[in-house]
Amino acid sequence: MRRPEVEMALVSLRAAGLVVEEEVKGLLRRKTVYRLTEEGIRKAQEARKRLERVAEEIKQRAGEGDVEGIEELLSSYALFLPLLLNLHLIDLALLQSLGAFHDLWPEEGSESAMMDESEDWAEF
Repeated sequence: MRRPEVEMALVSLRAAGLVVEEEVKGLLRRKTVYRLTEEGIRKAQEARKRLERVAEEIKQRAGEGDVEGIEELLSSYALFLPLLLNLHLIDLALLQSLGAFHDLWPEEGSESAMMDESEDWAEF
């Protein structure tokens, strides 16, 4: 995500009462830290449970060979597939075997796959 996108997300999360902003002393200077509130933790746990159910459904349909069901799930949850991968709820080999990898992410080395290094990117 780009820095402005992260900042906008944090503004929304603070407004919803899901995160709090704190200034903490670092080694050389003060820094801003964002922490989940109790409500934020609860919502994050609920979201993880929903993602776990989605991952299980994808795995189940893949095991059954339900091609139509898999295609429907993958198209419905395409935006969440990178998150499912990063949370280790499904693995890349499964997505590749389903043919989803090339449809969702550009090929390595392609123009659209490369980030402009001059832009300010935030990693999570």
